[in-house]
Amino acid sequence: ERENVTVYLVYAPIYCQLKERIDSISSRTLMKKYWDIADKYKNNVSILDYSNPSLLICKDTLLFKDANHLNQKGAKEFSKILASDIYRLRKQK
Repeated sequence: ERENVTVYLVYAPIYCQLKERIDSISSRTLMKKYWDIADKYKNNVSILDYSNPSLLICKDTLLFKDANHLNQKGAKEFSKILASDIYRLRKQK
């Protein structure tokens, strides 16, 4: 915070059918921790949640090694999305 560094908390994409089966309590617990950190450091923390099953990246089985992990192609695609979103957020500041 003293150095004015922005931290991005990223909830990475998971395959949409897995997201629907994940215990909502554990998912909410993780997101609550993210929000607690973001609330504590309001100006220096941004949350980027890519776990929404409606996102195209979460629907494409060709981008996943398994339901929890992107494969190489998926990691490249996600990196582009993440970089674009971080760029957009930085320009807004």
